[in-house]
Amino acid sequence: MAPLFGDAEIPLLLADLGEDVILGATTVKGLVDEHDLVASNSFGPAEPIGRELLVTIESKAWTNSGLGTGGTVTVRGAARKVAAVILLDDGAYTQVRCARVT
Repeated sequence: MAPLFGDAEIPLLLADLGEDVILGATTVKGLVDEHDLVASNSFGPAEPIGRELLVTIESKAWTNSGLGTGGTVTVRGAARKVAAVILLDDGAYTQVRCARVT
């Protein structure tokens, strides 16, 4: 079975569905996904321990931003700390894992 979309469709998704993400002084479009984090528990069911926010952007936007792990990005109007930066597939896109700024 073929995937629902591939790398070639990401620019179209960013243009149509992307949300504003502020990287330093630059605003780019990113695909934002937020989901529950769960902890495995050998004594019972997995329990939610929080939420994680992932932002997928073009890698060139990230590279040009000068930001790194520990930096701050703004997503959905809130400042978020960059917890991890992961290159996807061939490196054309970057996934930024964000944590709430406390």
